[in-house]
Amino acid sequence: MRRKNLRGQRTIGLHIRCVEVRRYPFIKLRFSKKLSDKMNASNPLSRILESNRLTGPNFQDWLRNLKIVLGIEKLDNVLQTLIPELTAEATFEEVEERDKWVNDDQRVKYYMLASMSNELQRQHENYARAYEMLAHLQELYGA
Repeated sequence: MRRKNLRGQRTIGLHIRCVEVRRYPFIKLRFSKKLSDKMNASNPLSRILESNRLTGPNFQDWLRNLKIVLGIEKLDNVLQTLIPELTAEATFEEVEERDKWVNDDQRVKYYMLASMSNELQRQHENYARAYEMLAHLQELYGA
């Protein structure tokens, strides 16, 4: 949504107060509050994960909340399926499907890491895939 402010400069409303975009040659952003505070206030999913951080003993509750968030984001298939294999004769659609799965897996991995305690983040940040990380957590804290 573009509009002109009182000084004739074009601005773009981003649901954040005091965001100003100048015409030439640079973009200037000013924030009245911390951006992370605004994002948390506007994104209920981040609040669910933030208020239910994995500490270890709360694994079952954390997993239930993670599945809720992933279901809303339509990412829950990543934890239920392995990475699609590509053959030498793979079609464009198969390559696209695999690329989408890899991107979704990265998003799930970072959702999982963001909702863990700092110590658990350090232990699990080097896992390549989200389902590998989940398998290790299930070994540690039970299925």
